[in-house]
Amino acid sequence: MRTLICGGAKIDPQILDGLREFGFNALQGYGLTEAAPMGAFNPQDAPNSRSIGVPFPGQDIKAINVDEEGIGEICIKGPNIMLGYYDDPEETAKVLDEDGWFHTGDLGYVDIDGYAYLTGRAKNVIVTTKGKNVYPEEIEYLINLLDYVEESFVFENPETAGVDTQIVASIKIDQEEMSELLGPDFTDEDVMRELWKEVDRINEDAPVYRRIKKIILRKTDFIHNTSSKLMRMVEANKAEE
Repeated sequence: MRTLICGGAKIDPQILDGLREFGFNALQGYGLTEAAPMGAFNPQDAPNSRSIGVPFPGQDIKAINVDEEGIGEICIKGPNIMLGYYDDPEETAKVLDEDGWFHTGDLGYVDIDGYAYLTGRAKNVIVTTKGKNVYPEEIEYLINLLDYVEESFVFENPETAGVDTQIVASIKIDQEEMSELLGPDFTDEDVMRELWKEVDRINEDAPVYRRIKKIILRKTDFIHNTSSKLMRMVEANKAEE
């Protein structure tokens, strides 16, 4: 085995670095069916574990409609990009522009060395009442780094939408990990205290508009699609259960 390739979802950079320290050539890539199927990949001689990589030879990658934080929609161009969706010119026109750039719907940025980074999906962005962008995947990533967190889901509180944006984190814990931390007889109140301690730490490094204002202690599994991705538009995933 020469190379381990990671793709399909964001991975903790420490895992890739750790695998390479063990002697495995572990690299992160970025794939899309429309790109047949690779959009970017990390070079073996200069990998960046936080990045999805650089374009392949003959390809280009850029971010458009960049906001004040330097984040925009990632677009890819090259001979590998599809000609269009079969018998669906309307959908094709939504993602392929007249210059041949494929608009991925993923948000991120490209650094000065040509490495691309993803921050979330355009359709998932929370726009606050003051026009600021909040990328839920970035916050979820930080929460999920906690050993006792099984999964998290960050969204805007629908009860305050349009008035005062409130960022909510619904968190499902790993019962065994939490038991090791708090003891076998821990209560929901104990868990919430521990969660708020860590969330406050995360909030300290975030601007006010991106801070978590409410935590839901999720007791049941989140609903996922057939490819195991969390379904963000399903109201049941926002329930306080």
